Formats: sequence, structure tokens, C-alpha cells
Amino acid sequence: MYFLAIIIYFFLTTFAFADDELSVYNDYLNKMSSIEAEFVQISPDGSQQFGKFYLKKPGKMRWDYQRPKQFSIVINGNKLTHYDKQLDEASYGKSEEIAVHFLAKKEINLAKDMNVISLNSAVDGTTHITLKPNTSNSKNKDYEKYKVQLIFKNKPLSLLDIVMITPDNQYTRLNFTKLVTDIKLDNKLFFIADPRLSRQTKIY
Repeated sequence: MYFLAIIIYFFLTTFAFADDELSVYNDYLNKMSSIEAEFVQISPDGSQQFGKFYLKKPGKMRWDYQRPKQFSIVINGNKLTHYDKQLDEASYGKSEEIAVHFLAKKEINLAKDMNVISLNSAVDGTTHITLKPNTSNSKNKDYEKYKVQLIFKNKPLSLLDIVMITPDNQYTRLNFTKLVTDIKLDNKLFFIADPRLSRQTKIY
């Protein structure tokens, strides 16, 4: 019984310490009402996409991929829109298909919104938090196969990277630059009109 008590105490103190560390990053994410940033997305094959990222709480996110391909991914509430500018075509889904949709929540708690896999501090002054989707919050069971890593610079505290990790350990990294927070973003930014309707109203 004494040995069991020691084991239980060890786990409780370990998780409490982890929660204490997470609170710093929860506070940082919760204090932000909006984000605008430039990004470069580096795919597993080394190819790169450049664009801009927008977030407005609650529930709104937008990725505008500007080069070499041009398309947008928009989350507004539970709705996901993928718009291909070159083809002028849109497809639709649910916001939970994007693993980082929880970042647009009004109140973020990393330990509750996701399953925390690890929290590591690197020698370069960054902290890497690896998360796995919490399927109890989702109807999409394929969601649990992916992992997300948030990388923060600690001094001053800021979000540097989001890394998406597939089940076969393929990494896609989004690196942010020129990140600014708490700016006014028009709600229209998070709405893409159905291109089929606009084509129907054209006069030939």
C-alpha cells in the first residue's frame, strides 16, 4: 500500500506540474482576440507554400495560400470552406477536420481541448507542446490519428510554428512571421461566397 501511495503521489504531482506549465501558454492564447501573420508551410517533401493567416475569436480562422498555388481555407463556426482561386471552386466540410480549430475557441484549455502528449523546452529558448485530438469532443474518429505540435518562443512569449504530424510521422510545418495580435479583422474576411451562385448571376 505504501508503494502504491508513492506511485499515485508521483503521478499527481507530475500532472500538476504539467498543468502549471501549460497555464502560461493557455493564458497567452486566451489573451489574444485576433491574429494576423505571414506564414510559410513546409511539406514533408520539402516544398513550400507562402501565405497569410488570420484568426478572430470566437470560431474564425483563415489561411490564404498566395504562392505558388492560390487557395483559401476558412473556418467560421462549425463550417469549413476550401476555395480554389484558380479553379473558382469551393468545397465544404466541418471545422473539426482542421486539427487546430480549437485555437479559435473563446476559452482555450490545452489539457481539456486536446490530449497533451509532451511538453519540452529546447536549448534555443522554445517550448514544444505535442497534442493529440480529444475524440470525446469530436464525432470524427479519424481525427485521433493525427498529432499537433505548437512551438512557442518564450522571451517574449509568441507562437512560432504549428506542426501537423500524420499517423505515419510525416511532418508539415507552418512557420509564422510578422505575427501581430489584437487587431480589428472584418467578419467578411471569414466568409467566402459560393462561386456557383456568383456564376449563376453573371450576365453574358
